[in-house]
Amino acid sequence: MNITLLLPVHIAVLCVFIYKMKWFDDPFLSKITLMLIFILKIAAGLFAGYYYSMKYGGGDTMAFFKDGIELKSCLMHHFSHFITYLKGDMASSVFYTKCGTLSAWINDDPLYNDNHTVTLLHMLLAFISGESYPVHVAWFAFFSLAGLMGIYRLFRIIAQVKGWPVILTLFALPSILFWISVASKESLAIFGTGVFCGTAALLHSGQTSWLNKLACVLSFCMALLIKIYFVILLLPALFAFIISKGKSQSVTLKNYVLVYGGGFVLLLLLSIIIPPADVCSLIYNKRQSFEVYATTFPDGFTTYLQLPQFENNWLSLLLHTPAAAGVSLLQPFEFSKDQLPLMFLSIENLFYVAIVFIAILWGKKRIPRQLNAILFCVLFTYTLLALIGLTTPVAGAIIRYKSIILPFLMMIPVILFVNPGSPEAIDKKA
Repeated sequence: MNITLLLPVHIAVLCVFIYKMKWFDDPFLSKITLMLIFILKIAAGLFAGYYYSMKYGGGDTMAFFKDGIELKSCLMHHFSHFITYLKGDMASSVFYTKCGTLSAWINDDPLYNDNHTVTLLHMLLAFISGESYPVHVAWFAFFSLAGLMGIYRLFRIIAQVKGWPVILTLFALPSILFWISVASKESLAIFGTGVFCGTAALLHSGQTSWLNKLACVLSFCMALLIKIYFVILLLPALFAFIISKGKSQSVTLKNYVLVYGGGFVLLLLLSIIIPPADVCSLIYNKRQSFEVYATTFPDGFTTYLQLPQFENNWLSLLLHTPAAAGVSLLQPFEFSKDQLPLMFLSIENLFYVAIVFIAILWGKKRIPRQLNAILFCVLFTYTLLALIGLTTPVAGAIIRYKSIILPFLMMIPVILFVNPGSPEAIDKKA
C-alpha cells in the first residue's frame, strides 16, 4: 500500500468537486467543513485497509482492489476473454490460464451483483489511479461522502432539522467514519442509497430539474446493484412518508399500516405466483449459506454467533423477526480484554442504543410533532435490522452491514431533540 504522488493530486481534484458541485451546497454546512470530513474519511479508509491487511490478509477491500487490477489487465491484453468473463462463463480455462482467478468476483447468490459492481469500479479507477490503493480509497471516500450528503438533505427536508448535531451524527460518528470510508461495498451502498434519498427528497420538495430526476434514477439503479434488499426495505418507508406529509397523526398511522400491510400481502402473493422469488425461502437459504461458510472456514469467521434457527415458512420467520432485530441492534457484545477492537465497538454500540432509547423515553411528548419522520426511521431500521439478524450469524459482518443503517437509527434522537428548522431554510439552489 504505497502512497504515491497521485494521492494528493486526486485529493485536490476531489476537493474541487466538493467545492464546485451544487450537491454539496448547504447554508448550514460549509465547504471547508466538508473537505475536512472528506480528508478524515480518507485517513479512516486507509487505516481500515491497513487493519484488514494486518488482521485478515486484506479482507474484502483488498480482494476487490486486486481483482479490479487483474480485470483491467485482462481488458487491456485479452479483451475477448474479458467479455467472456463478463457474460459469466466461469469455465473458461483459457481465461483462468491467462488472467488468473478473481476470488472476489465470483458470487453465486442470485440476489447480489455487488461483487461485480465493486470490482468493475476498481477496474475503471485503475486507469486513473496508477493502480494505487490509497487513490481508490480517496474515490470511495468521496462517493460515501456524496451519499451521506444525500441522507443529510433527506433529513433536512423531511424532518427540517439542522445544525451541528445533524452534521456530527451523519458524518463523524466513529462507525460511520470508519466502515463507510473503506474501498468496498458499504461505501458504494451508502452512495447509491444516499443520493437516491436526497434526490427523492428534492423532487418531493418541488425541485424537479432534469438533473435531479436523472440522479434519482441512476442512484436507484446503483443501490439495486449493490444492496438490493436495502433499497427494497427503504421504498415502503419512503412511500409511506411521502403520502403522509402534512397529514394528521391518525392518517399517518393508517398510511404506514396500509403500506406495510399491503407490502407483506404482495410478498405472499409473489411467493405463490413466482415460487423462485419466495422471499421467505431466499432469506432461509441465505442464512443456511452463511452457516455453511462459517462452519467450513472457521478461521475466517472468528465472530460466529450461535443464533436460533428458524424454519422455511412465514410463521417461523415472523416469530423469529423481533429476536433477530434485537441481535442485530445489540451486536457486537464482546467485553473481553483479549478482543480489544470488539470491546471498543461494543461500548460504542451500547452508547448508541442507550441514546436512542433515552431519546424515545424522554422525548415521547415530541413524537407527535415529528411522527412521520420517526416512523420512517423506526420502521426502516427495524426491518433492516431484522433481515440482517435473520441472515447473518457473524458479529463482524453484522457490524459492517449495520453501519449503513446507523445514520437512519441515530437520526431518531436528533429529530426528537434538535429544534426543527423552517421549510424556508432549505437550500433551494441544491
